[in-house]
Amino acid sequence: MRLRLLIPVALVAAAAAFLLLRGGDEEPQTQLLQAPPPPCEQFNPPVELERDIGKPPKTPPPGKLVAVVRTNCGKFEIALDSERFPRTVASFVHLAEHDFYVNTSVHRIVPGQFIEAGDPSQTGFGGPGYAVTERVPPTTRYPRLTVAMSNPRSDIPGMSGSAFFIVTGREAELPAQYAILGRVIGGKKTINKIASQVDPSGTTEQPVVSIFILGVSIERR
Repeated sequence: MRLRLLIPVALVAAAAAFLLLRGGDEEPQTQLLQAPPPPCEQFNPPVELERDIGKPPKTPPPGKLVAVVRTNCGKFEIALDSERFPRTVASFVHLAEHDFYVNTSVHRIVPGQFIEAGDPSQTGFGGPGYAVTERVPPTTRYPRLTVAMSNPRSDIPGMSGSAFFIVTGREAELPAQYAILGRVIGGKKTINKIASQVDPSGTTEQPVVSIFILGVSIERR
């Protein structure tokens, strides 16, 4: 331990002496000594099993809707599929407008497949105190950047609460039992950054840093 401490001290002293000799180079040298910032801010959101905010409407607002999701890793945008999955979209809009997603986390990253978020309990089993069910056509597929709702009951196709997942691989090989919320149309770099926070040991599917949602806003475009 002492050797590790002495080396940085010696380096700092040498750098300071060098700065004195160079005169006007203080700012560039100081920048070189600074460590790069982490990609996502460290945060531990409060753990909750449920947040009861009442039942959602059966139909979403009219028009083309885009959800803007802000996270501590950046933001991304989802074009909501109101036409094919109106009840699913109506529920998501209801949750977003009641600030349900604030401080919920990205609790699961499956490398090359998907990231999962939106559960206040951070387990995949929490929710808003209700569930909606919508028919999912048997031909439904889940290509890259598809956003679909996690299903708390695998025996009931199309059921969803608040948790959702974003496909990061070429296509998720999943049965047609997950209602589609929409597709990522902006912020792909943010999605890649979140997906890169995977546990390098492969022993867990939890991100190596706390990734949380700051808020979700709904825009009409």
